[in-house]
Parts: sequence; C-alpha cells; structure tokens
Amino acid sequence: LLADRVIPLTLGPGATLDTPVTVDLPHPRNRAALNHDPEFKRLRAHITSRLLGFGAKARQTVTRKLVLPDILPEDLDQPRVNRPPRRPSEEKRETIVST
Repeated sequence: LLADRVIPLTLGPGATLDTPVTVDLPHPRNRAALNHDPEFKRLRAHITSRLLGFGAKARQTVTRKLVLPDILPEDLDQPRVNRPPRRPSEEKRETIVST
C-alpha cells in the first residue's frame, strides 16, 4: 500500500538515491480510508511532484532541422505513361554558353 519510507531514484546513467521521504501514516493502512485522508493526499502529491521534477530537470530541448523530400504532388487524373515523378530540382533548366 505505502511503505514507511520512500527513497526516490534520480534519472540518468549516474542515478543515485535521493533524499528519503518519511511516511507517518498509522498502521494498518486501509486503501479506501487512505484515499480520503488529507495527509495521504499531501504525501502522494509531494512524492509525485518530486518524481516528475526529476524528469523536468533531465529533459532537454532538442531542435532538429526537418528536410522534406524534393517532390511535388502529381495529378492522378492524368494517365501515367513513362513519366518520372516531378521534382522541382529536375524542372530547373540551365543554359550554358560555350565560347
């Protein structure tokens, strides 16, 4: 149901034991009664926020550049007869004048 002491584990490869939280709830503990106990609710919120706080500290913002494929949509109403996909890079034409 709930131990007399909760020792959270920090995140990451170098995980360590964090500061223990003492649970001073009377024994025997009844699940139905605990759900209405304000001290239990406070302890549960405290432990949950500490565990979620470890994740917030370890979380980093990663920005990635998204490279989209170089294609254009095709008209599916037109018959496809020996026609390669349309790519903007293929549509660009250059004229080279040799002297």
